Amino acid sequence: MSECSTTLAFRLARFLVGSLITHALALVTGPSLVLAWDEFLVLGSDFTTLGAATVVQRQAPWPAIPDVNFVHSDAVARFHAGLYYVVGRGAANHIQILDPAAGYQTQRQFSLGAGRNPQDIAFAPSGAAYVTCYDTAELLKIDVQSGSILASFSTAAFADGDGLPETGWLICVGDKLYITCQLLDRANWYLPTGPGRLLVFDTVTDTWIDRDPGTPQPDGLVLQGANPYTQLQLASNRSNLRVGCSGVYGVWDGGVEVIDLASQASLGFEISEAELGGDIVDFVVSGPATAYAIVSDTSFQTAVVAYVPLGGGDVQVVAAANSYAFVDLAYDGEQYLYLADRTVGGAGLRVFQSESGDELTSIPVPTGLPPAQIILPVEASLVAVPGIATVPPARIQLAPPWPNPANPCTHIDFRASPATSVTVRVLDLRGRLVRLARMETDAQGQGKFQFDGLDRSGRPVAAGAYRVVIDDGGFQATAGLTLVR
Repeated sequence: MSECSTTLAFRLARFLVGSLITHALALVTGPSLVLAWDEFLVLGSDFTTLGAATVVQRQAPWPAIPDVNFVHSDAVARFHAGLYYVVGRGAANHIQILDPAAGYQTQRQFSLGAGRNPQDIAFAPSGAAYVTCYDTAELLKIDVQSGSILASFSTAAFADGDGLPETGWLICVGDKLYITCQLLDRANWYLPTGPGRLLVFDTVTDTWIDRDPGTPQPDGLVLQGANPYTQLQLASNRSNLRVGCSGVYGVWDGGVEVIDLASQASLGFEISEAELGGDIVDFVVSGPATAYAIVSDTSFQTAVVAYVPLGGGDVQVVAAANSYAFVDLAYDGEQYLYLADRTVGGAGLRVFQSESGDELTSIPVPTGLPPAQIILPVEASLVAVPGIATVPPARIQLAPPWPNPANPCTHIDFRASPATSVTVRVLDLRGRLVRLARMETDAQGQGKFQFDGLDRSGRPVAAGAYRVVIDDGGFQATAGLTLVR
């Protein structure tokens, strides 16, 4: 009997045992490792020697499982195509890929080379990944499947006198990358040397977009504010971007700036730091009339304030700390606002009702190490987009592929509602589609898919890591798969 002809009785028995084990894990350890979309990730750190990932349930009372994996002490992460991509900043210089379907184990880790200090990662529609660098004047194009650098694009033309543009956060909107460019004087306490920029990169042609071809070098999109510090956020109508410009620390000269994507020009501040009452640390927009920002005052004490976007004003303090304790905000697109609170002796995740600003947690949810970043399982281009739903929770039961590793055949058993049409997708680590099948569950809600190691054209796929995603149009489940040859 071949690997691809396992008996139906054996597969069903294994599926039932797997379901029972998954249910038992949920009872003992918290969130199910299979139902990954019911949870999100928090990166915690002591910012000296240790960083760790904590899994938090997305519904009250937000139970957490600390230290599901360890990361670099200076790391940020992005969610893409069912995986979390952790960028090890500083001396780490690596990308670490965590797989929720495998208990957040490291799927792959690879170096980007010493001295680059990578800052952020974003994915183009083609599946190619791009990484910004802080200590070198380059934008990297990488292949996350092989862990190799495909190309390096110079950012030296955008630099100030020290030769470095200090590129940081980036976001992909359509085929274009938008990249924050701080322009700081490293010889003078990293003070801004002038207005910040958004660099614009065409991922189809892999070229920089020059807004003023008449100038001797590309200039990027000039901002009103200096030191664009926060992540870029796409507005609900997808017609503009927002970024928080911190300017000079201790001098309230920045604000939340709006960029019109049609004209590729800044519309100025929708609200200033002077109105907000401090240097901007982070912000989210949760609705047409509601936004929140973390600000730091002249004593470096942080607070969360609510304000009205696109017009500013009506600033109200939602929460205050007696130190630089509030470091990150995240909005789930529906009803919850999450706050990373690093208060000594009381660190953890705090949850607020996004419409009213009322706190829903009586004490912070413990996250092990003090929280540094909150990463919700939505694509980066949809972060903080009011009215756009996040990835739906999983209500499909998906058994682990068997055998796994596969060489090359594997069987995938799943359960959904009876007589339900489902889509089965096999994706590589870039998020690119390898195989697609549309199936229907039987009268008992059971379904099975056999992957023979071939792509949509019938060609053998390369050995490596892949993702299996089952989707019934309302819910998803996902599992990791390794193919060997």
